[in-house]
Amino acid sequence: PERVTVRVKERPPMHHYIRHLFAGDLSDEAGEHVIRQLRKLPWSRDASLERCVLKCVLKVARDRYNGIDLACNVLAGLRAYR
Repeated sequence: PERVTVRVKERPPMHHYIRHLFAGDLSDEAGEHVIRQLRKLPWSRDASLERCVLKCVLKVARDRYNGIDLACNVLAGLRAYR
């Protein structure tokens, strides 16, 4: 039987990094680290970063129950610097 190849969506490296921050690093202890790393992103140069962060926050809140307050903490931390 022929195998169907799985198409991997091509993403820029920055989007992979954002997904890594939210999927892998986000925890109670690492919340400040995630906020610090997100603040360092080149927000003014790349408009797609905002959309990517929004998608990742919603995905974390949708997938994990304890992720809701973590996502809210990250957004509140980013809000202070906006």
